Amino acid sequence: MKPSKVSISDVHYINIRGTTTSKVAVELLCSSSNPCQGIYMNNVNLQYEGPPKENLPFSSNCTNAKVAYFGVQNPPPCH
Repeated sequence: MKPSKVSISDVHYINIRGTTTSKVAVELLCSSSNPCQGIYMNNVNLQYEGPPKENLPFSSNCTNAKVAYFGVQNPPPCH
């Protein structure tokens, strides 16, 4: 796969709420040659509604993304 030539920056997610059946509720997959920058997550509150036995772990996945977090973060933020 070729690296992306698209740059993503200054994206704000504010007061996002809802449900998901995915164990990975937040996924940011950015290019290593053009990492995402200036991504802001403010009050993201998603509830897992998948199969009961698969309730944990409920997570976020961020690759090559510089993310700032504010307020509520559910699922827990990427590290």
